Amino acid sequence: MVSSRGKSGHNLEYLFNLVDALRNEAPHGVDSHLSSLEDACHQHLSGILLRRHVALGCGQRWDDCCKCLGQKARDDDQYVLKCISSRLCFIKKCIKDNLSR
Repeated sequence: MVSSRGKSGHNLEYLFNLVDALRNEAPHGVDSHLSSLEDACHQHLSGILLRRHVALGCGQRWDDCCKCLGQKARDDDQYVLKCISSRLCFIKKCIKDNLSR
């Protein structure tokens, strides 16, 4: 899902827009399935962020770093990087939760 897109746009865009709209308009509208899908995407995006951080040799702590999101690499999917930037607070929480296990 993270790397897929259709005629209407990127799947992440659809999912995150749907979840955000439901949270704003109908807080009880985000069911466990949507929430699980959102969490799984955040988990996957957190892995992308950490791999970029290591691969680009940012030299900062991952939780203080945004430099690795601004650097371009050959295989960049600009929309995925935009999603990471816009959902960074959720993604950092996923990373912290994983590290504390």
